[in-house]
Amino acid sequence: MAKHKDELLNHDYDGIQEFDNDLPGWWKGLFYITIVFAFVYLTWWHVLGIGDTQEVKYEKSMNPAYVPLPEDQEQTLVDLVFPQFKAPYTKPGRELSQAEILGGVSLMPQEEVIEVEMDTDVEPVMVAAALADGKKIYDQYCFTCHGMAGEGGIGPNLTDDFWIHGGTFPDVVHTIRVGVPIKGMIAWERSLPKEDIVKVASYVWGMHGTSPPNAKAPQGEEFARQ
Repeated sequence: MAKHKDELLNHDYDGIQEFDNDLPGWWKGLFYITIVFAFVYLTWWHVLGIGDTQEVKYEKSMNPAYVPLPEDQEQTLVDLVFPQFKAPYTKPGRELSQAEILGGVSLMPQEEVIEVEMDTDVEPVMVAAALADGKKIYDQYCFTCHGMAGEGGIGPNLTDDFWIHGGTFPDVVHTIRVGVPIKGMIAWERSLPKEDIVKVASYVWGMHGTSPPNAKAPQGEEFARQ
């Protein structure tokens, strides 16, 4: 016997009788389309990794240098808390351009590129172009903890004679490079090229003695510059 559409079934539960109301064809058609789309979406974005997810699009909008980590690469707590600072990586057979790596921060002319092999070998670079780049990096990443003028906030004052982790320029570079994770400062060598670390360290070095308003009280040990 053929089934009647929207028929009242002989199912009675606590006085409530079941009514078999068939879904319209257009609704079921859309449902089947979403199933097909789900498989396409899963393959395109998560299996092949061709398209960017909403999370990746957001991260790229916040940091042009951002490239998602490979799925098989372990994420640290810092990665989870500060995903926008993940170090860029390349897929096999593809190299990042200089612009992608630096996220739009310009390099000094080729003959002035800073080579840093060890923290002890580096000296401040008081070149206008390098300091301008250092200021851009500082204004983008550092001011939230150290203040726009280096007066300090969550982090220490950068303009006085007192330093927590050493007051030489190599000490400053080292602190920026490896970070102070126990106090919430990430290791910037994971997301900044060594040239940019020296640039921002040089900019910070030039803040000494500027005496900004609302400066934070001294922290650490006094270090007299030579």
